[in-house]
Amino acid sequence: IKNLPQTPGVYFFYGADSSPLYIGKSINIKERVLSHFAAGGRIPTDMKLSSSVFSIDYERTSGELTALLLESKRIKEMQPIHNKKLRLSRQLITIREKKNEEGYLTSFLDVVEGPLTSTQTVLRICKSKRQAQQFLQTLVDEHELCPKLLGLERTKGSCFSYHLKKCRGACLYKEKPEMYNLRFIEAFAQYKLKRWPYDGPIMIHEGNEDREEYLLIDQWCFMGSISDETDLYSSADSEYEFDYDTYKLLVSFIL
Repeated sequence: IKNLPQTPGVYFFYGADSSPLYIGKSINIKERVLSHFAAGGRIPTDMKLSSSVFSIDYERTSGELTALLLESKRIKEMQPIHNKKLRLSRQLITIREKKNEEGYLTSFLDVVEGPLTSTQTVLRICKSKRQAQQFLQTLVDEHELCPKLLGLERTKGSCFSYHLKKCRGACLYKEKPEMYNLRFIEAFAQYKLKRWPYDGPIMIHEGNEDREEYLLIDQWCFMGSISDETDLYSSADSEYEFDYDTYKLLVSFIL
């Protein structure tokens, strides 16, 4: 602990068998690590973790954003047992919108394999197909949307909700598309994936007295970083994937 730096970065706790126990980040590595072993205010989970640590390591970063991105990446790579929230890479199930031939907005599920190159039609990202279907059913109940148009039912005639008087007849073209689409847009408004606000990639600079970095970000994806902006584009990863945790970090940082 005495040798830990008081700079931004990511720290690693290892057990007796050198297995990773916990990964964390801070703008002051030493101060944050010491807080794990503070005498007062401990809860059982903290006590269990601190008593299991046999060694500590760290990686310096240029600032808070790079620490956050590195923490998320290392947790997925190393799978520490005490980082349950970010430990597993998520399979991306996107709910996307599409307007049918009659002019009604509909939704469908799409499993993302590889980079998510466009967020324009993405309404929401879910962990599983079941979660996506449950979410859509909630919108059906709360906003009187048509389950058939949302892809929850496959029928030739009206949806089941229409017989229960919970659908206003969009599946039978009884409700005008303009009225239905307005309710559709309002229902998804707070959940819709943020559109990338730039025409192309952007560069973010972070630095301190210890080091500085230039980060290349595009379509909410972290493409890579270097210490010299002149080499940024040539050094960025040629293949990168959309990561939902990275997306949330970048949204809070950029917007």
